Amino acid sequence: MTRLTRDDMRGKAQTVLGLIDPAELGSTLMHEHLIWNITPPPQRDPAPEGQIEVARFLATAFRC
Repeated sequence: MTRLTRDDMRGKAQTVLGLIDPAELGSTLMHEHLIWNITPPPQRDPAPEGQIEVARFLATAFRC
């Protein structure tokens, strides 16, 4: 399989069947893939040294 460059992918939509022109998509619904840790805080393992929890990162990175 040939590896595509960013220029090859620019302006295309990735589908399960491969890259296509966005005009070929028709109506689509936007969605996000999110990861949530629903473990209660007292039961969570501490974050590894030097790493920040995602929730804490998001709270500081997107502070309005």
